[in-house]
Amino acid sequence: MKVLLFPTCLVDHIKPKIGFDTVKVLKHYGVEVHVPERPACCGQIAFNVGYWREARKMASSWLEIYDQPEYDYIVAPSGSCVHMIRENYEILFKDDPEKLTKVRRIKPRLFELVEFLTRILKVKKIPSKFRGKITYHASCHYLRGLGMKSEPGDLLKNIDGADFKPMELEETCCGFGGLFSLKFPELSFKMAERKVKSMEDVEYLTSADLSCLLNLGGVLSRMGLPIRPLHIVEILAEGLEDD
Repeated sequence: MKVLLFPTCLVDHIKPKIGFDTVKVLKHYGVEVHVPERPACCGQIAFNVGYWREARKMASSWLEIYDQPEYDYIVAPSGSCVHMIRENYEILFKDDPEKLTKVRRIKPRLFELVEFLTRILKVKKIPSKFRGKITYHASCHYLRGLGMKSEPGDLLKNIDGADFKPMELEETCCGFGGLFSLKFPELSFKMAERKVKSMEDVEYLTSADLSCLLNLGGVLSRMGLPIRPLHIVEILAEGLEDD
């Protein structure tokens, strides 16, 4: 099985370890992983704030790079980016038959990482070795857009040495919302603060979207709480042997 990795902008520029850990987990299951030489942005933020012309340019570049039929799947460690491409590219290119054909050719092969592991590879337990008390935040696009509800928790609770503690407000928005957190910082902080206060007796906070973790991690730091934010793949990759 050949997979083309879409690392996303945030992973590429802020925490590349997530990309390396994604490769590590996929290779553990015998997947051949390739990373394009040129980076590409899916155009999500531009689309969400109404700059559709700019979003269309970024989406066109993304299609040019990732429309490679020789790869079985495209995998990204981000639910929001996958949701953007699946749900909004058809809107952006509704009047462009050529690009619309590319979008429809890609969509059935595009998956978020945990979605790919559980729904395509049928993974139920990863032989990770992670110790600590973990809670999980379900990002809005991930939960409501991709319909990923129980799969992350199922993987986390089956990790040897990990103590998975479901969060009371697991499905409540963290207040990030892209530029929402910049335009409405006070409201965003209060939303994140409410979530943070619901985390009881845990050492680690995890999610499938780095953007939410950055937002919640900032609030955790400001409140002086010793809870470390980690992307879910950083936990899943812990203890797996390097290729």
